Amino acid sequence: KKVMTVKQLGLLVVSIAPRTEETAALGLLSSLTNLDLVNFMDKSAGLYFCRFAGWSLREFIAEALASIQQAACVPPHILESNGVCASRLTAAPGPSRSELTLMGLLPRGHQFQKGDCITVTFPHDGVPVGTFLESELGPGSFEAELTNFLSNP
Repeated sequence: KKVMTVKQLGLLVVSIAPRTEETAALGLLSSLTNLDLVNFMDKSAGLYFCRFAGWSLREFIAEALASIQQAACVPPHILESNGVCASRLTAAPGPSRSELTLMGLLPRGHQFQKGDCITVTFPHDGVPVGTFLESELGPGSFEAELTNFLSNP
């Protein structure tokens, strides 16, 4: 029985966390399609979608792993000068229980965009952010989606 639309599968694929192991992410995609749970228009469309989604997942997870390794190896002030880190922000509860507001200035020339997946670490100095090979997130770190930010004055 087909229980999932292509749109629902697409939303599921883009919701996979950056620290997910590649084999687990691809296994989920493969299982859903092999069990014939997705309502594709025809078999060839399903094969094309899954091939493209698999490539996208591999690229997304590889970029996330590279970013995590970079954050673990490069000092924060260098990452800030490259526009990929904003240290010393202050956190406060957001409008809802699942939201967090970070206050402070983003570095000049930052590369952050709405929708980016980011890793937030407490405190800002030296707490490990974890890797894909670890079973737990590093202490004091979690993944978040950047939903909005104000331009620097």
